[in-house]
Amino acid sequence: LSSFFSRDSKSLVRELGQKGDSLASTLRLRPFCLVRKKHRCPLWPRDTPFVSTDFSLVDALEPGSPIPELSCSEPICFQEAVAGAVTGGVSLGTGQQGKATGSGAVSRSSMLAVWMLRVPPYTWETLVEERKLRTPRPSFLQELQSRKEKESLYEVTEAMEACKT
Repeated sequence: LSSFFSRDSKSLVRELGQKGDSLASTLRLRPFCLVRKKHRCPLWPRDTPFVSTDFSLVDALEPGSPIPELSCSEPICFQEAVAGAVTGGVSLGTGQQGKATGSGAVSRSSMLAVWMLRVPPYTWETLVEERKLRTPRPSFLQELQSRKEKESLYEVTEAMEACKT
């Protein structure tokens, strides 16, 4: 599990932020949370990372309706078990008598269960019909629009959450 899950986890962390600090901001990477991303510069070959904000879509919409529900997948379990044993012996034969033997065993197992939290498609239809942007626009939206370097705003629609370790 360590190599299997580690590789995918590190890849995900690199995608979300080069410094690996995205794990510290996991509460801002949940469904309905807003993330921003600078537009890609043609001279810069690498894609720009997503940057979490402290806001969610619910903060930008008019109050009054309950927070939409999320759909939750069945848990996906990753499990690894390692077992090993070693034995060895030493004997002396040059005028001195002696013999030593030993053995050791180790076993370890780990399990991680995760599920996917998703915003169902019908939720979008409901939001479009029933909810509107706040007026005046929230300050974080105004700040984003006034920046010289243009950035796009995205909403997190899927997130993976550990349910058991």
